[in-house]
Amino acid sequence: MYSVQRLRAQRSRAVSPLLGISRKMEAQGECGNGVIDSQSIVSWAVGQFEIVFLCGRRASNFDSSSIHKRGREMSKQFAQVILAVLFFVSAAWAQQSPFAGTWKLNPSKSQFGDSPRSSETIVLSQSGDQLKSSSDITYEGGAKVHTEWSATLDGKPYRLMGDGHYDTILITKIDERTLKAVSKKADIVSKSSQWAISSDGNTMTRIQKVTNAKGQDVDNVIVFDKQP
Repeated sequence: MYSVQRLRAQRSRAVSPLLGISRKMEAQGECGNGVIDSQSIVSWAVGQFEIVFLCGRRASNFDSSSIHKRGREMSKQFAQVILAVLFFVSAAWAQQSPFAGTWKLNPSKSQFGDSPRSSETIVLSQSGDQLKSSSDITYEGGAKVHTEWSATLDGKPYRLMGDGHYDTILITKIDERTLKAVSKKADIVSKSSQWAISSDGNTMTRIQKVTNAKGQDVDNVIVFDKQP
């Protein structure tokens, strides 16, 4: 027979693990890398919600309005906890974008078919499907270029500022660690590339096909190291 005390005990056992997980996610601000499996959290939370929902239904079969009311309150409170956990999971996913961070050119690992670069620093930030970039390039010979852009990962053109060779950029998400980027000038493709993040998250490789000043297609392999 279900009593108020028993329902309270069940709620406590179900809610406590979720609260512990949410506190851990708040403290560490991350997801993945063996710390927290967010998909398991969601699956487990849904299963626990079904248990509480069934408890509420069973309680409603008794002729006790207080137990019925308590069951509804439990379902509402538990749903609020689930929403809080999902919020932390979403925030962790955003923080853990493998592309986000500061990247510096590794000249010894890079190969240039067009103008070689002596240095390049890129700062990438990502919120959901919105990716922002700020880069500073120094070419051999001393020429410097600063570019900025902000694009949604939907393959549509967005304004690129700072480089006279391009005026728009299109970014398409291939998977969690791979992006396709196309740069255009007046609707003509001048550069296409694929960006890939290594399995350890510390290296970004951009394989590019670029149309140079002579109208020739040349290839670049540009390697960046992630900065602490």
